[in-house]
Amino acid sequence: MTNYELIPDAVPTDGIAHIVPGYGSITINDLVPDKVIEAMPENLRDKYFKKKTQESAQ
Repeated sequence: MTNYELIPDAVPTDGIAHIVPGYGSITINDLVPDKVIEAMPENLRDKYFKKKTQESAQ
């Protein structure tokens, strides 16, 4: 189970490439694992992902 969900309106259908420190170039889409999301700079993470709430995690 993941702790984050993609903000669909923020990302094109095919995803978008960004550099993530320690991981290099990654494609941001709904398949990015939590450990990569957590390694992203906060401004980048907040632009594309939101933390799941208890209700949305179920």
